[in-house]
Amino acid sequence: MTGRHALVTELTRALAAADDDKLRSVVGIIDRQPGHGGLDCLIAPHRPRLARLKPPRPLTLERVLTLPLEPALVAREAWSAGAYRIPRDHLRRLHDAVRKGLDPELTRGVAASLEGKTTLDVAAELAAGRRLWPAAATVLEEALARGRANLGELAISLRLATHLLGLGELLVDTFWRLPPEPLLSFSGEERRAAIGLLGAAAERGTEALALVADLLGTRCHSPLAILEPLLAGDIPQQAKDRRRCADRIVEACLEELGGEVATKLADEDVPPQDAAAVVVRVMSSLESLSDVGARLDVDKHALRQLTRRTAEFAEQVTRRVLKQIKQHFDDDSDSVRLHTQETAARAVTKMRIVAPKLVIASKLDDLLRCAIERYTTAFGAFLARRRERGESTDLDEPAIMERLRIIELLFGSPVAVSLWERHSGIRAES
Repeated sequence: MTGRHALVTELTRALAAADDDKLRSVVGIIDRQPGHGGLDCLIAPHRPRLARLKPPRPLTLERVLTLPLEPALVAREAWSAGAYRIPRDHLRRLHDAVRKGLDPELTRGVAASLEGKTTLDVAAELAAGRRLWPAAATVLEEALARGRANLGELAISLRLATHLLGLGELLVDTFWRLPPEPLLSFSGEERRAAIGLLGAAAERGTEALALVADLLGTRCHSPLAILEPLLAGDIPQQAKDRRRCADRIVEACLEELGGEVATKLADEDVPPQDAAAVVVRVMSSLESLSDVGARLDVDKHALRQLTRRTAEFAEQVTRRVLKQIKQHFDDDSDSVRLHTQETAARAVTKMRIVAPKLVIASKLDDLLRCAIERYTTAFGAFLARRRERGESTDLDEPAIMERLRIIELLFGSPVAVSLWERHSGIRAES
């Protein structure tokens, strides 16, 4: 076994079981390896953790070049032609193209300024970027002009990289301002930063505007949250071009949501909480769209289809959850812990809340109305079986409280309180 192969094997095992501290250590080992690019594939599955941990890593010219590209980078398997994304496996060729075209004096100067610095040295990183990014954008523009026909799919990545590098400092600053959690909407300083970046992108042209709008949309709870700042009058782009960009975002969002609903609809084992999250997300997106829909060319058929499929999905999951919980509800064995079904019951509650917007409120109400009778009858039968076995029927018994809690979550507090009062009265009379 070669020394390099042995190292790869050792690092793979270490990363598979690494806690946060060990992951930092292993990344440090990789960074100290000369020409470690071939080892970066080991880090790839852990990029989300590394983004959260932010371990200090040596600053290099390549790392500074990559910084404005990060929002657009995706794994090769997640990339598709025509998407505003750059596959990570294009990075090395992109770096090579930039290095070949850069002024050697600039390259030496930037490299010298980064010597001994890490990604914790933000000022050094940005100072190097201010010198490097505009020059790199010019290099890529010239490379595209010379050899676009021979670049294949790399041409798409180079073109997108040209826009991102051309917007480098403003883009990096804006994305650093955004919180790590998804935004519900842009407001205050975030909105001003987003509009400033969109305006700068618009000056580069329609493609750059669409690219930046798409990337900003990915930082939102719904991509549609970017529509309002995108359509704001302060962006120096003709209204028709801004609308065209917004239409593309809407189309992509509806396609993504429709695909997610279709996938979940075909999965009979989808966890109820995941199903509820999808239903709520769809409705949140449709609400966002309703605020700006009058100004856009929205595909009404796609909207109706998405609403119908989401309603069908919500109804299907509600039926399944009610049946599933009822099976546990009827089981008196000590091994049953009904509280484990509370998450599923909460999922039904969430879907019921948005049901009116899905135009299926009456269907879910009918389902739950029929279920109330079954559940309340089952609750009384459960208490009767406990009395026959000589077990306590005090309503503060854990097994009894669990059932009342499930009824409260599924059907509301009034139903649970009514049952409590009814059976408290029975107990008092007996």
